[in-house]
Amino acid sequence: MVTGTVAYARALARSQDPATRSTAPVATLGPVLVATGQLREASAVYAPFFARAYAKPSPGSDVYTRLFGLRVALLHGANADSIGKELEAITKLPDWRRLPPVRRPYSLVAAAFALAGLPNWARDVRSAMLAEDSSASSPDSKRFTQPRVDGVIALAERRPKDAIASLRKVVAARAALGVNAGDATAPLARAFDEAGMADSAIAYLELNLKRKAPGQMLSWYTSDNEDPYDLPAIAHKRLAELYDARGDRARAIQHYSSFVALWSHADPDLQPMVTAARKRLAYLRRKEG
Repeated sequence: MVTGTVAYARALARSQDPATRSTAPVATLGPVLVATGQLREASAVYAPFFARAYAKPSPGSDVYTRLFGLRVALLHGANADSIGKELEAITKLPDWRRLPPVRRPYSLVAAAFALAGLPNWARDVRSAMLAEDSSASSPDSKRFTQPRVDGVIALAERRPKDAIASLRKVVAARAALGVNAGDATAPLARAFDEAGMADSAIAYLELNLKRKAPGQMLSWYTSDNEDPYDLPAIAHKRLAELYDARGDRARAIQHYSSFVALWSHADPDLQPMVTAARKRLAYLRRKEG
């Protein structure tokens, strides 16, 4: 099924219809490549999109192309030093300076620093956001953006309970508006996981999978949801491990199977995860009889 979806998306991207051919790479092929772990090809698909979306005289193309490309590097295990240097370089790009402060992706850069294990640098970016971006003092920023950034910084500092407290503020603010936990769901799942609160981690990982329609499920690459747990494959893998640890073989098999199906054609350096999952899946199926 996954192979057929990728083939269909590739066919749309090569369509003879100009309108389809111009939108399909980003609307269809890119998200499918991300969902199936073919992240390097997804980067190549999205680069022209960012170039068009932020074409001069509107700045931002270089910033967003390189920033979102870092998500791939993080998932592929790039070291903190290389990530930090790239993020620092992004904030010194001419395109960054040309962007009005209100449009600079401070929260994304701060979160990327945090995910790379560089919380001090993340704090510096958070401070710059508060000093330079006039919208950072708005009620929405105080209810949503700031506590979310604080949450991912706390995770980087190995303070999962503080992260839970910050991210719950986002969830409460969104609930007051009658909407779901949104982009706080994945980091909150990770915070519960790192705090050893498996039941809550499972609940939020399951919620993160269920809350999205298929199209939304694949939006990780071009959304603000930079947390790896927001990737369906990673969510399935971690759910499999958590269910496996508690002896729930049926659900572990279900989620290992989903993970393997999604990432069977993932980038080569992601394949060791798939191989390990296949072995565990085979073992659990033998135990199930």
